[in-house]
Amino acid sequence: MENIKHLYFLSWEDLSYSRTGVLYHGLTGRNINYQAINFPKKNYLKTFKTLRKLKGEAGKQSIVVVGSPCSILVIICRAAWPQANIIYDSGWPLIDGLLSRNYSVLVKLLSYIKIYIVDFLAYKFSNLVSVESESQKKNIQRKFFVRKSKVFVSYTGFNEAGVNTLNPKATELTKNPKQIIFRGKYNLESGLDFFAKASFFLNPEVRALVISTNLPSELKFSPNVEIISKRLSDLELAQQYKNSAISLGQLGNSRRTARTIPHKFYESIYFEVPYLTRKSAGIKELLPNDDQVIYFENETPNEFAKLISEHLANIQSLNSRAEKAKAVYMSKFSQDQIVNNFISRAESRFRLRINLS
Repeated sequence: MENIKHLYFLSWEDLSYSRTGVLYHGLTGRNINYQAINFPKKNYLKTFKTLRKLKGEAGKQSIVVVGSPCSILVIICRAAWPQANIIYDSGWPLIDGLLSRNYSVLVKLLSYIKIYIVDFLAYKFSNLVSVESESQKKNIQRKFFVRKSKVFVSYTGFNEAGVNTLNPKATELTKNPKQIIFRGKYNLESGLDFFAKASFFLNPEVRALVISTNLPSELKFSPNVEIISKRLSDLELAQQYKNSAISLGQLGNSRRTARTIPHKFYESIYFEVPYLTRKSAGIKELLPNDDQVIYFENETPNEFAKLISEHLANIQSLNSRAEKAKAVYMSKFSQDQIVNNFISRAESRFRLRINLS
């Protein structure tokens, strides 16, 4: 088995805010040659030329990791570099995004055909495909006819390396036993419309914090809800989590929530904040016991607000859930575990030795 020469991370997204970034930053301090190459969006010709040049420099002992959600970049990479060892860190298919959009039936149908072809070719032209959950693995195998041996689960995780560089004293805060936090984009699976209604039934002493960069102006919350519409730094994010007693997950009722695992799930349990979410196979896969997470299913906004109050009233139970979830996190999907699993699959597939020590 030969030693790997180089590991390339290709994307046209900022790796700081992607699942692929967890892998990339998880290699910090490891004994391996790796680099990130960011391409301009929709400039496919320039991307092709850059990859042709890279092909001449890289050699056969290199591995290319294409970051999510850059399906088209996989296709371009295969065309420019036919012999490349490509791992597509897909996470989920692009077509899942259609479930979050309110398009007309005709537009959705045309978009479905176009995006399906892009997803299909990206999976076809990859040597390996990594996805976010076992549920997603089965979905991709069935929907895109991808053989079982080609797809593996690589949990999204959280960039612990970024937080570990912070001054511990800067994040030492006293947890507010009545604060709940929601962080994420506004879409169908987020369920923010539902939470906006529920916010008017929350007890006055409950402080809700919604961190979202794309809230529609017509969405109205209770005056007790604080809205943060900017992207937070690692320090600010850590402070907000450490000051919260409950973290709200995906509250919407769309098909995608059944198999997807959002970034904030990993953030929450890393910071030991109990995670409240709609019951789903994806979350159940990672936290199989009901005493590790807080589930809800068919509550009305009023009932949901009561559920929050009931849990906030039992700090001991919340702490217990947080501790049990963190224990699972450390044993199964910490950043180190994710990197080691990913590298192990790459070594096996390409028969290249990757020394991480």
